[in-house]
Amino acid sequence: MNFIRDLLNENNIILKAKAFNKEEAVRLAVEPLLKDGSITEEYVKDILEKINDLGPYMAIMPGVVIAHSRPGDYVFKECISMLTLENPVEFGHEDNDPIEIIFVIGAKENTGHLDALQDLARVLINEDSVNKIKNAQNKKEIMELFM
Repeated sequence: MNFIRDLLNENNIILKAKAFNKEEAVRLAVEPLLKDGSITEEYVKDILEKINDLGPYMAIMPGVVIAHSRPGDYVFKECISMLTLENPVEFGHEDNDPIEIIFVIGAKENTGHLDALQDLARVLINEDSVNKIKNAQNKKEIMELFM
């Protein structure tokens, strides 16, 4: 079973967005999840607070951030969105900046999103797949990577 495929759909993918800083990039990345009612604005505030208070730990590898906060009341269903940036932004991570890809993960339960994270890791561990995400011209190209 491909759990990320169940959560990520073309409506939750934004390609070649323009952002001038990490806050703006995260706000753009969460927009599909706010729009479809998966998360609340409070969840977005939690993510931004964690980024600002705890530093750039969400930058998990060169060019990639997985933005998230703790599971709870601000998430109505397990969800994932993805954004690529036209111009990379800095998150303050010495090794992994600049950031070109942002995934946002919302979890209702403590373990509900772990299978999707494993599926995501299987794609991100492959440098060729990461480059395909960065250079994708349409959402179908992204979805094919997660099949």
